[in-house]
Order: sequence, then C-alpha cells, then structure tokens
Amino acid sequence: MLAAGPLESLSQAGGIDWRYVFVVLAIIGIVLAAITILIVKNNDQSSNSGKNRFIILQTPQLLLTEVRSIFTNKQVWLIATFSATTYLAIEYLSENATKSFLQLNGFDAKFSSYLITLAWLGYGIGCPSLGAISDYIKRRKPVMIFAICLTFVSLSTIIFFPISQGILYLAFICLGLGASGQCIGFAIIAEQSKYNYRAAALGINNFLIMLSVGIG
Repeated sequence: MLAAGPLESLSQAGGIDWRYVFVVLAIIGIVLAAITILIVKNNDQSSNSGKNRFIILQTPQLLLTEVRSIFTNKQVWLIATFSATTYLAIEYLSENATKSFLQLNGFDAKFSSYLITLAWLGYGIGCPSLGAISDYIKRRKPVMIFAICLTFVSLSTIIFFPISQGILYLAFICLGLGASGQCIGFAIIAEQSKYNYRAAALGINNFLIMLSVGIG
C-alpha cells in the first residue's frame, strides 16, 4: 500500500532512488517481524490455563498417509482455488496493468499509483471486516459469494467503464474489499482440516495463491 502511491510520489518529488525505497520497506518488514516474534507465542499446555485440560494421545500416522489425505481432500483444493483467483485480481492489477491501462484512458501515473494504494487499503479493511461478519452470522459461503461478486463487478467497472476519477476511486476500493474475501478461505480450511495436517492444508492454500501470482 505504501509502495504504490505515497512512496512513489516521495521518490519522484524528492529525487529518492528506488533502491532506497526498497531498503526502507525492508527495514519496516524486519521491525514488524521482530515485533511479531516477541508478541506472538505458541499455545502452552503446561500453563495454568491448560492444567484442567485432558491431553489425548493419538497413534502416530505415516507422513505419506497424512500427505495423501491432504491431496485427496477436494474441499481444500476448491477453497484454495477460490482464494487464489480472488487474490489474483488485485495482485495482477497492482503489479502489471493498472498504470499502463489507465494511462491509455487518459489518467496520469500518479493518479494510477494512488488507486493501487486505495485498492490495498480496501483489502486491509476488508480482511478483518469480512472475517468478523462471517463469524457473526456463523456462515462462510454467503460472504465468499459476496466477495467474488464484488470483485467481478469492480473489475468490470474498471475495464469497461473507466469514465471518471470518482468511479475509479469507488471501483478500486471495492476491488480491495472483494479480494479480501480470500481470507475466508483460510478460516474454512482450518475448520475443515484435521488438526494433524491443518498447517499443511493452509500451506496448499498459500501455495496456490502464490502460484497464481507467479503465473499472472
């Protein structure tokens, strides 16, 4: 979000080299990673909160058996495909098409950069918001359908009706909100997968998302 509009404007206005911008972003990432390591902790079954719990020991299974159970789970693959295609919409526009496409329609590069920022702002707002709505209504599917429909309408507006700045502002923030629906996929996979291979199933979701981005 910062790399699109604000930092590009700063780079152009102040004559800052793009390498310096990437160094700043890397430092921010390192700081956030350090904060995460210090704050986030694993569940400790030996703590006071775990004294009254029963620990059920399961018979160890072969790794190959667990891997096979993941790859034969159609639910995991369907949800991962949904997450990948939904996320690809915002990622592809951000990385490849927004500036050149909008410049062909008479908009300048600076305006296009801030539209990318606006889309990622919508994505950042939408992830916790759609997750909270899904938890509140205790249903995942309606939120997923809403997200994919919003993404489709937003993309159609951007591609076929780039008439004015106001319409594009609305379309890009709605695109971010719709693309944020991919976060619901993580919740569904976590709920549908067994505990012993839940992390691997979530890894498949991430793999398909990154694969779609790489191909796009």
